[in-house]
Amino acid sequence: MNVKLHLVSKAVIIIIFSLSIFSSLLPNTLMVTNNFNVMAQTSKRARKINKKSKKPFHHYQNKEYGFAIDIPSNLKFKLNTETADDGPLILLTQDSYIDIMASYNAIEWKGLGDGVKFTLNNLKEGKATNVQVLKQEECLLGKIPALHLVIEYTINQSPEPIISDKVIAIRKSKNTDFEEDGINYRDINYQLYLSTKKSNYSEDVKKFEQILKSWRTLPVQEN
Repeated sequence: MNVKLHLVSKAVIIIIFSLSIFSSLLPNTLMVTNNFNVMAQTSKRARKINKKSKKPFHHYQNKEYGFAIDIPSNLKFKLNTETADDGPLILLTQDSYIDIMASYNAIEWKGLGDGVKFTLNNLKEGKATNVQVLKQEECLLGKIPALHLVIEYTINQSPEPIISDKVIAIRKSKNTDFEEDGINYRDINYQLYLSTKKSNYSEDVKKFEQILKSWRTLPVQEN
């Protein structure tokens, strides 16, 4: 009987000792588990960030007027939802934006010079003052002959001048059935311009040039 009691007592001591060892290891086990969970969550967030970073641009396409551009993903833009999409308006700040406009030649341009007159007349009608043409030179929009026009002006008695940096291009139509008085109404007029305060121009023009370089001409299905 004493032998049995001795064996039972020994077994109880072993069980207690084992439990004490297990309880001492438990916090470390939980800590390892928690660390593993944190690492897993961090890795998951990193994968999401890397996934987003693979798309630094919004690839905008306009099949109606035959062009595509890349808009940096950090810039907001909106489309004209009231009429057919003629291009995006890209918002830079409260006072500056980039406007991409396309239209068939309903405004009856015979050449790029008419685009310059159109631009200057719009400024005049908008009550712009102190209008100065800083640059007017030939360039290319993709492979389309274009004109680069930079204008400085003031409006509404603003103390700071505004810069309009504009590229004008005419995409000639292969369809000559619509010509009238030397005007082809199936030509497509492109107007891409930056409007910003003079103090912001040096920074904003970099974004504008980036978008211009991304220009791609797409096929246009003509009737």
